[in-house]
Amino acid sequence: MKAEKTVRPDPRLHYLTPLRQTPFHARTSAANRLNSWGPWGGYTTVLEFEDLAMEHSAIRNSATVYDLCPMVKYRVSGPG
Repeated sequence: MKAEKTVRPDPRLHYLTPLRQTPFHARTSAANRLNSWGPWGGYTTVLEFEDLAMEHSAIRNSATVYDLCPMVKYRVSGPG
């Protein structure tokens, strides 16, 4: 019986890897009236929801929520 060859992806083609969706993607997608998306840390995130002046005013004058899922932390452990 012949052993199967392991095929590894070419790291030079990383841009072909689809971006992940954050756990909040469904909620942000419903509010994203401009359909304005961009890559951030391997995730698809909203660039702007509607009107930048309105968003700026909301941030300055009320409470806002922002999806920071792409700002992940890594725990590295092991000898050394």
